[in-house]
Formats: sequence, structure tokens, C-alpha cells
Amino acid sequence: MSARFPAIAFRLAALSALAGSLCLVASVLIEPRVDAQGMLHEPFFLIPLGLFLLAIGILLCLTAWLTRARVSCQDDQITKEGNG
Repeated sequence: MSARFPAIAFRLAALSALAGSLCLVASVLIEPRVDAQGMLHEPFFLIPLGLFLLAIGILLCLTAWLTRARVSCQDDQITKEGNG
């Protein structure tokens, strides 16, 4: 993996978490309604979509954090080997 992966993954994680949060907020703000034929209309699809996007954001953030930590450890080892 390249050294740029953590930066890109953190941005994607933030974007995904923001989109997930907006979906969950929208599902609360949009009120269900019943039309003239008695059909219920509600934005139920926003709840699983929001939770899915939040989960993707969390997984991306964890992956980027672990990758950054691994790259940092490898850089420290290279520096120690070069100095020693």
C-alpha cells in the first residue's frame, strides 16, 4: 500500500460518515404520510443506508489508522537501521 492511502481513506471515511449521518437525520425529519388510497409513505430506506454508510466510514477510518501506524513503525525501523 502506498503512503498516501491513509490520507485518502480518512477523507473517504469522513465523507461516508457524513453521508450516513445526513441519511439518519433526514429519516427523522421526513414525516411519514398516508395518501388518499391509504398507502403509507415513509423514508424507511434511509435508516439502513445511513447505518451502512456509517459502518463503512468506521471501517475505513480503522483501516487507515492501522495502515498509518504500520507505515510509521516501518519508517522508524528503517531510520534505526540506517543510524545503527
